[in-house]
Amino acid sequence: MLQAQETILPNGSAWRWNKGNNEVSTPNTLWRGAGFNDSSWASSNAPFHYGDGLVGGTLLSDMRSNYTCIFLRVPFVITNVAEISAVQLVVNYDDGFVAWINGAEVARLGVTNATPAYSNTASISHEAGSAEAIGVTNPPSNYLVAGTNLLTVQAFNQSLTTSTDFRFETLLQITKTNLTQPLITNVSPAASATLAALTQVTVFFNKPVSGVDAADLLVGGQPASAVSGPAGTNRYTFTFTQPPPGLVDVGWNEAPGITDIQGAPFDPTAPNATWSYTLTDTGAPVISERTPVSGAFVAHLTQVELFFNEPVFGVNATDLLINGQPATNVTGAEVGPYVFQFVQPAAGQVNFSWAGA
Repeated sequence: MLQAQETILPNGSAWRWNKGNNEVSTPNTLWRGAGFNDSSWASSNAPFHYGDGLVGGTLLSDMRSNYTCIFLRVPFVITNVAEISAVQLVVNYDDGFVAWINGAEVARLGVTNATPAYSNTASISHEAGSAEAIGVTNPPSNYLVAGTNLLTVQAFNQSLTTSTDFRFETLLQITKTNLTQPLITNVSPAASATLAALTQVTVFFNKPVSGVDAADLLVGGQPASAVSGPAGTNRYTFTFTQPPPGLVDVGWNEAPGITDIQGAPFDPTAPNATWSYTLTDTGAPVISERTPVSGAFVAHLTQVELFFNEPVFGVNATDLLINGQPATNVTGAEVGPYVFQFVQPAAGQVNFSWAGA
């Protein structure tokens, strides 16, 4: 299984926020939950700061000597909790903070109070500048839900009156595990079908895939000659020369290079990745070449060589008649050459025919 990191809350995001002039809920933990109404809070973009000379974000010009913390809330959406293997915050802060997701604490730096109050301060002095990645140790399934989730933060300054700066900004990242590899869900013609003609096959995958080449598909052991279907679709049509009649196996080369959007590879040995058809022979074989050629004048004639347009079986010497007399011997296989030998006929026109014709 492949893993990919995704940022679901980037830097510069808009947050609902409130100054820490007093507790914002009773009890003072209620504001961390989804049921809390924050519609009266301001909505502004990170970073939240003063004293660092930053441009952009939200300037807290009145923070010094008035409040030591701010309360922050922002929603985010998770579609499938099961595919998330890790969560991390990448935080740029001065001086401390505590973060919760859906009310469960997920990160804490520079704050010692078990249940922070609005009047608390950070326990250390920490300068912003370099963002720090903080992995959440609690398994994601313990605090994430499918649908809308809520990240809340209480960010603190070290001092009410003497601190010359403050900053808080975080991005939120998840690591997603690709739980499903590309699989074949259907083929056309249907697998195991009995067909009179077979020169193309359409393959349907369970998700969009790319890296599909004609030579990836093997029909009767031979690579297809062309494939159509834009990259990133789940439907590809392969064309090829019709194989010989009989059982036709369809499969893939050992390393087809087919992947989904996240890079998960298609497994050519997975169930339903190989199938077969029965190709019927609807046309009778015909002679495609003969030596000597028909109508030739020859001085000596004790054998002829014949080629057929397709492999044939059950050829016997007595099948060929020379002036009504059967040949005495034959060698050959598949399409030929079949060499028929016989006693030299009398001079004159020699007629060849088939027994039972």
